[in-house]
Amino acid sequence: MSNIRVIRLLSLLIMAAAAAVSYGTQRAIFLDWRCDAFTASIAPIGVDLLAIICTLAIHTDNVARKGFRAAIVVLVITAGASTAANAIAGLTVGSKVVHGGMVILYVMAEWIAAQVKSAPPVVDPKRSEAAKRAASTRKANAAKRTRAPRAPKRATTVAQLEQVYSLPSAPVSPAQ
Repeated sequence: MSNIRVIRLLSLLIMAAAAAVSYGTQRAIFLDWRCDAFTASIAPIGVDLLAIICTLAIHTDNVARKGFRAAIVVLVITAGASTAANAIAGLTVGSKVVHGGMVILYVMAEWIAAQVKSAPPVVDPKRSEAAKRAASTRKANAAKRTRAPRAPKRATTVAQLEQVYSLPSAPVSPAQ
């Protein structure tokens, strides 16, 4: 397993830990805000699923720039709201720091994972030049194959004329 895959895996584990830690505190704050028990239980999951969607979008290859930026903006907003909710819901200062810090750890892990990507393959200049020459040769050969056949050269001497108009053998009468 490559280091990049290990970083992605560890980032996902940090995300799961942050979701597990923040679930209880977010549920508690929603109950304190007089949300019904069902909503208080489901809302933290929705927040975490939104963060997962953003994470997947950020790490998807060839995603449009607009989609990448949107995922980052939504992840920052989601993480900010989750951090605030966890800090508000904490019972002690230490609890507020730990619960809010877990979300911040997740965002930092995602930022690192997004920065550490495979480098583009290094192109050897000599091989690149050879590939260009080979491509131009293939193109020229293909052009030759598609050309119309040339007209035969015109005869300019008597010998060439006799050769052009000579028959391989004289016709023979079937009556003989």
